[in-house]
Amino acid sequence: MPIKRIDLSQPFKEGMPLFAGMAAPQFPALAVVEQHEFGMEEIHMRTHVGTHVDFPGHIKPGRKRRQEYTPEHLWVDDAQVLYFPGKQGPVTLEEIRPQLARLRPGGIALIATGHSRQWGTPQYYRNNPYLEQEAVLAVLERGIGAIGFDGPSADSVAEGEPTGADDFPLHQVWLGAGCLIIENLTRLEELPEQVDLVVGAINIWNATGIPSAVWAKFQS
Repeated sequence: MPIKRIDLSQPFKEGMPLFAGMAAPQFPALAVVEQHEFGMEEIHMRTHVGTHVDFPGHIKPGRKRRQEYTPEHLWVDDAQVLYFPGKQGPVTLEEIRPQLARLRPGGIALIATGHSRQWGTPQYYRNNPYLEQEAVLAVLERGIGAIGFDGPSADSVAEGEPTGADDFPLHQVWLGAGCLIIENLTRLEELPEQVDLVVGAINIWNATGIPSAVWAKFQS
């Protein structure tokens, strides 16, 4: 069977969607080929924007950051896609229970809702899909290493600018258990139940989170 590869990352560019109060990324050109005979760009961007990974050190003192993760953590051949088409708001324990058996220790769970189609609209940051706490605990019992969302957060996105960790109680649960969070994924609804997944988190020393290219590979 032929192999298919899909980029699950949202594009990083000026004007991209952001949390309220987040500084806008900038990518000014330092040199252009037509004028300087070579091209070079500069990046001004916070680490928790766009498609990115949250590491436990994001909101837990003394916990792991980017440099403590190896390809064994970020290149996984057991990513399971859990489908909740059109889901908005919290995914309950009862809703997720029928799909829990597919999760494996060290694997990745991808929550596919299609919410990423709202990227670039005000609706993207309204009633976003996430797992309620009982569902979070049930997933963590399966021993997964990371959870991915096709929305902006593992928590419900409140109106206004976040002010601290209290605005992200479910981040506390996921990251406290050592489970990575991948946010702002796209095209998850196009995936089969199981895929190989590469999380291209740039190795920036001491980063609590990092913008990432995320790719899936599977037999079509």
